[in-house]
Order: sequence, then structure tokens, then C-alpha cells
Amino acid sequence: MSPSGNKVCLTLTTTCSSSSDSSNHHQFVSPGYIYIRNQSGDTTYAFVTKLSGDGNDNWFTVPASFDENSLWKRASSGWELIAFKDDDDRRVGFYVEVKKVTTYVTFHSFDNVEIDRVGA
Repeated sequence: MSPSGNKVCLTLTTTCSSSSDSSNHHQFVSPGYIYIRNQSGDTTYAFVTKLSGDGNDNWFTVPASFDENSLWKRASSGWELIAFKDDDDRRVGFYVEVKKVTTYVTFHSFDNVEIDRVGA
């Protein structure tokens, strides 16, 4: 459930980088890489746990595009929690397996998050 009490719309896709699916413009970069962007138009913060032992798990402002500023590097095995919050401290989060995939996360709202996992 989201902070508003509504169900959260989570879109999760897993594809191979050699897939011919033209709607998937994301590419496999490295296992354990997580790109996060904010398409909500509001200031939103994210953190990614370091359950795999690598990285920084502080809250950061989420940029609007997938680039170096949106990249979280984690070990290429296991699971990580990706969480979002706003200035009113509303929060939502998801556990995502990062093994063997590059993960792209698009935050639209607390009720709508897309996660695309692209494998080698």
C-alpha cells in the first residue's frame, strides 16, 4: 500500500540485452548497476541499501534522467531495497534482485514506479 492507502502500480520487466523488443531502450551495462530517475516533477529522494556490501546508502535527490548522477553501483549478487521519500516524509520501497542485471527505475509517483531489469 502507498502512503495514500491506495495500491501501488509497480511495473517490473526483465529482458535480455539482445532482446528485439523495441519498446525497451535500456541496455545491459554491468551487473549490480542501478539507475534511478524521477519523472514526477516533484523533488524526490532515493536510497539504495548496501546489503551486498558496496556503496553509499544515504538519501539523495533523484535526477530527471538516467546518467552518471543517477547511477548506484552495487555488488552483482543478492538483493537491494530501493526506497523513495519526499519532503513530507511519504515513503515507498521495493526489494529488487540485482544479480546479473542492470536495473533502471523510473519514479512517477508514490503510486507508480517502473523497474526494468536488463540482463546480459
